[in-house]
Amino acid sequence: MRVFELRDDPDAFECLVARSPRDRAVLLRGFDGTPMADTWNPVALEVLRDEYHLPSTRRFPDLSIVGGFAPVVSERAASVIASVIADSAELLPVTCEGRRLFALNVINLTPALDLERSSVRRFKDGGRVMRVERHVFNPQLLDGSIFKILEIPRSWVYVTDPLVEAAKSASLLGFKFRLV
Repeated sequence: MRVFELRDDPDAFECLVARSPRDRAVLLRGFDGTPMADTWNPVALEVLRDEYHLPSTRRFPDLSIVGGFAPVVSERAASVIASVIADSAELLPVTCEGRRLFALNVINLTPALDLERSSVRRFKDGGRVMRVERHVFNPQLLDGSIFKILEIPRSWVYVTDPLVEAAKSASLLGFKFRLV
């Protein structure tokens, strides 16, 4: 089974940012694998403008990663991937300049990363994983088409072929997949 980091394409498509410090904090502190649907209050996003606030020639994406690790998908993308992500993620409504968008909160935390065979950087305390430089997964522990790594839940979202194929077959804009 192939595993990919889910990435967006900020060079080709509009970028989204939080409108307020509160919304920015929600995006930075949440999205760690904890379910949020029951307590979710929609955050407000806006399109990142240049310093002169000129209209952009970039198209609006079906995926934008906001605040580092919070994927936001269009209504179209949500309908395409909803059956593929099943119980592995929540689609949380967000507002953005009149568009229907959803924050993708991945709640499937997997212990599938083989820490002995992977190359990881740890924090100075020697215990916690800071980042993964080379991924080696235990295929028997991979569950679902979308997940986060248990040891670093505030990090990239990982996907497998079913989600990649769904996004590509629907020609979703802004979805990039980096094979790990």
